[in-house]
Amino acid sequence: MLRVRGVVAAALLLAASTSAQARELASAPEVSLIGFSRDGRLFAYEQFHEDDTSDAVMAAIDVVTRDSTSSAKGFPFGFLGVSKNGEFPLRVGGHKIKLSDDGNISGAKKLATLRTQIRRQTAAQMKAFGIVESSPEFSGRRLAGRAITDRTESPASIDFVMGATLSGPVPDMQPIYRASARFTPNDHESCVKNPKPVDHRIILQIGDLNPQKKAVQRTQKTELKWPASDNDCAASLRITDVIAPPVSANGDGPRFVVLVVLATSWGLHAENARYFAGFVRLP
Repeated sequence: MLRVRGVVAAALLLAASTSAQARELASAPEVSLIGFSRDGRLFAYEQFHEDDTSDAVMAAIDVVTRDSTSSAKGFPFGFLGVSKNGEFPLRVGGHKIKLSDDGNISGAKKLATLRTQIRRQTAAQMKAFGIVESSPEFSGRRLAGRAITDRTESPASIDFVMGATLSGPVPDMQPIYRASARFTPNDHESCVKNPKPVDHRIILQIGDLNPQKKAVQRTQKTELKWPASDNDCAASLRITDVIAPPVSANGDGPRFVVLVVLATSWGLHAENARYFAGFVRLP
């Protein structure tokens, strides 16, 4: 959980009630892209974080499926940096891993130990899925995205193409796609005034652009569940990665990409952040 007691975005301050206390910026979770299954129907990633306020560490591996909007059975697995019914970090996956509370061990070492335990306990299932970490053949290819460290001022949508080409006198005729993500319902302002946990959905969308007008012509969408944390308001979504599966996985059928998004929510005294991912079919 990101504990914040300083200045937040101006838009949030305008919407917040005058009783909201000041919050200071803290670190964000990181994400590691593990890769695809051999058939390209599954995608695995890890999120991990050392909370610099609570001194808690958290890490979880998730496996998302192309044929549904849910995670594979048994996933996510580990500890998520969100609060639910007073539990933080949130244990997911039905395991019995114990988090160290030894003050003599550094947070970095605690996190490394936790990540090792999670990978060890998920190794058999990942192997059964045909997901091999660090395998170039099935790692896919990153096409676009805005990492959490990117401070470029740009709209929420991201334009990308599938093929790597250089600019030159010959026009690039390959399709241009636009990826975007949003929460529904769009109730942030009302939630800030009266914070309460309300489950939302994350809409991942990809549209193809008219080459001349740069307007979206056709779209495809995938909806993901966003379970609300304790007294949190859904705040923002950032597409950190657009990943193309291995070429062999698409074959002659419909083409898909995976969108990885960082979902941020906040309350008066705390801020949550968690990564989600989903397959979206190209128009």
